[in-house]
Amino acid sequence: MSLDMAVSAKHFKHVGTPHSELVHHGQCCQLAQRWLLDMHRSMSFHRSENQELHAPLWLRHKFKWGPVQWPLSWCEAVRKKQIDCGVFAAFAREILSEQDVDVFPAQIMLAQPKTYVHQWNLKWANVFQHIQWIGDDHVYHEVCAVAKKGQPNLRIFDPTEGIWIESNFTHGINGVVGVNVISQTIMQWGSHPVGQGKWVLA
Repeated sequence: MSLDMAVSAKHFKHVGTPHSELVHHGQCCQLAQRWLLDMHRSMSFHRSENQELHAPLWLRHKFKWGPVQWPLSWCEAVRKKQIDCGVFAAFAREILSEQDVDVFPAQIMLAQPKTYVHQWNLKWANVFQHIQWIGDDHVYHEVCAVAKKGQPNLRIFDPTEGIWIESNFTHGINGVVGVNVISQTIMQWGSHPVGQGKWVLA
């Protein structure tokens, strides 16, 4: 990351803030979580028994990406037709946690052209007065990090796009220029040490 990017990150409102968490009301939210897991099982019945991990690729087809009002509960979120990356990430963590892996909340910064940034500002302005996830030339995005049980090597899954993110910093549109993994120990994302809730910039 260039010095300018590192400096701008200090002024990026989401750096240092917690990842999104859905509110749990009780039985209604337990039923919502059960529905989510049952949906994943039904969407995954074609998978091979030899497949170690089955990511919820179906989420991006079930839900559209767009703004929601926070705080948001589980029982409200599953009824939405449109959800943001925070909800996508919360759903994915819930699903992946049922598999034999360690799952961690994760946040990334993506480089974006100013034309994209302008369009998103217009779209979100209809819902929010303060738009915190959009920077001048980059955006905040919530994902989740996954590792084999007790192992330090991470993979990062983007449930909004339904893809695994390559373990390196890149430039250009959607280039990953910052990573934050909320884990108790230092982990390894490719050649990059990450974890303990500390942002690592390209």
